[in-house]
Amino acid sequence: MDIKAAKEVIQAGFAFGNWDDRQKEAFKIAWGCMTNESESEDLLIDIRQHYQVNLFTTEDNWCIQLFDSDVHTNSNSTNCVYEDQTESLKKLLVYAYEWVLRNNEIS
Repeated sequence: MDIKAAKEVIQAGFAFGNWDDRQKEAFKIAWGCMTNESESEDLLIDIRQHYQVNLFTTEDNWCIQLFDSDVHTNSNSTNCVYEDQTESLKKLLVYAYEWVLRNNEIS
């Protein structure tokens, strides 16, 4: 899907999907990442306000792990509250940010 088609889908969702403000904000952030209006750094800063972040690469993928603030990340990955991987850093950060939103950590 190209950027123009994505924009049309998002606009239709705003108009007909009866989205609440949080859903609209999440899609605005995702849209900003697709169009470079928002930087990955902004998403990471928001996530870091609530969780410790372990960000790394394996072969072709970017990987992220989120830990509660009081957990020592060097100890064990079993204390991880969220983890994901994908080829795109921006998508990975958007997915993590959306997870944090769903868990009511960011208002």
